[in-house]
This record gives sequence, C-alpha cells and structure tokens, in this order.
Amino acid sequence: MPNRITQTYSFKKLKRKHPGILRDAINVMGSFINKAIQDGVENGTDIHGNAFEKLKPNTIMMGGSKPLLRSGKMKETLLKKATNKDLKFIIQM
Repeated sequence: MPNRITQTYSFKKLKRKHPGILRDAINVMGSFINKAIQDGVENGTDIHGNAFEKLKPNTIMMGGSKPLLRSGKMKETLLKKATNKDLKFIIQM
C-alpha cells in the first residue's frame, strides 16, 4: 500500500527558524533505521519482518549458522549523521 504525505508547511522556513530541529529529527530517523538493520541481521529478518531463507547445507559446512552472520560484517554499519548544511544521513556497510 503506497503512503501518501501532504505537506502543508515549508521546510525551508522551518529550517530558518529552528536550524537544529530538522537535523535532529533526521538523525533520530537515521538511528532508528540503522538499529532496525542491525536487529534484522541479528534476528534473521528483512525490513518487512519476514524471515530470511534457511541456509543451504554447503553454507552450513563452510561455517555459517545464521543468514548474513557468518563473518559479522553485515552488522557493521556506519551512520553518518545529518548536519545543518547537509540534511541527510548515510548508512554505510
């Protein structure tokens, strides 16, 4: 189901009046998404809550026990937070 957002105010005006409020709100969202990614990898679920496919026998023989956790690299994310000049966050893996 597609989401619908109606904007009834100007983000530019809001940014001028409260320079840190948008940055902080964006960073809260970024932290939430970053944690959801890490928790999903740990629990073996995707962003919709569906379980990952079970590991094939040859993957288990190579040392895997859970999907995406063999080396632990998929959980190592780096969150670059938004700044007042650049209102976006970046999650790097």
